[in-house]
Amino acid sequence: MRFLSLLFVLSSLVACGDEVSRWDGPGCQPACVRQNTEGDTEQRLVAVCLNENLQPDTCNTEGTVTVTCPGAGATVTCEGAGSLPTCDGPIERPLCTF
Repeated sequence: MRFLSLLFVLSSLVACGDEVSRWDGPGCQPACVRQNTEGDTEQRLVAVCLNENLQPDTCNTEGTVTVTCPGAGATVTCEGAGSLPTCDGPIERPLCTF
């Protein structure tokens, strides 16, 4: 049930987003998706894992749906230049993990 809920939320994020910024590379990569909030009057960027077609389906099937940063205590943000997800630790690029 939890997996289905996660699948619905991620699908909704992509479907509702009007802008997607994804790290280059094969397979599932971290991306920032613009999500409408507050009845579509406000928007925010959310980090998700997307495949080359900017869809979460493959990532959900593989279970690679968590955007994490290498290194202890580092966190991911979508507020950087180019709206790509970045880490605030010594390694800038986050990963899609289980």
